[in-house]
Amino acid sequence: MKNKGIVLFCILFLMFSFLPVHADMGPKSNIIIDVECDEENYYMALLVPYEQYGPHRSNPQNCEGISCRFYEQAHFHNFYLINEIKTLSYNDTYSWTYMSPDVFKICIYLPDSDQFIVSETYEKYAFQNTYRLIVDEENNSLQLIEDYDYSSLIVTFLVCCSMTLVIELFIAFLFKYRSKKDFMFIVKTNCFTQILLHIYIQFMVYQYDFFSVLFYYLFAESVVLIIESFLYWKNLKKKSHPLVYAFVANLCSFLLGSYLLKTILYLIHY
Repeated sequence: MKNKGIVLFCILFLMFSFLPVHADMGPKSNIIIDVECDEENYYMALLVPYEQYGPHRSNPQNCEGISCRFYEQAHFHNFYLINEIKTLSYNDTYSWTYMSPDVFKICIYLPDSDQFIVSETYEKYAFQNTYRLIVDEENNSLQLIEDYDYSSLIVTFLVCCSMTLVIELFIAFLFKYRSKKDFMFIVKTNCFTQILLHIYIQFMVYQYDFFSVLFYYLFAESVVLIIESFLYWKNLKKKSHPLVYAFVANLCSFLLGSYLLKTILYLIHY
């Protein structure tokens, strides 16, 4: 029992050491636009309905060159230019990854034809926003298409579910749940609870920021703990303390899951 306690202490210590604590942590809401254009060089910016947003602010007094013309377009459409103008080439990618606006217009300048194209007004559809933009020079129009990467949700589920099973089976071994019957019951229970958990969490990832998701994740894990505690109490050996096992196993998987959630969000969206 003493050796088991030492091992569990080491596991928890490593789990806590994995969790980074620093200012401004977690992914930020962003806008990623894959542009389809036939021009070798062109300029692109997003116009917004507010003069300042977070660290970004409009500064037309110090404009020069092409930026002055973008400020003129913004003023004409009763919007503001508060972020940098980016130079793109052919099929390229525009990104606004820090404190991106909720409402925006797309403004593109094509130097070969000395032509500005400004889109209609759009609103972000999720916390992480990916789009395809088709530039139609002949009709002087822009077509923006939502292009969210739903395959990333499957990757997140498979990684988190696999890691959870590894952790909880290892801890089950420490609690002397070592028979094939016990292992299979723990695997089935975890598959059931992980599917419910990740359907819930993936919806939150789609809509909210890291800290909000972490709060909902804590709530969801608490529900999972209650379900698993009940099932383990009813079906596992009482002498091996099934309630204590359920608590320790879920605490460890929650701590590592929090780290994985943050890491996976970065890998998906950056």
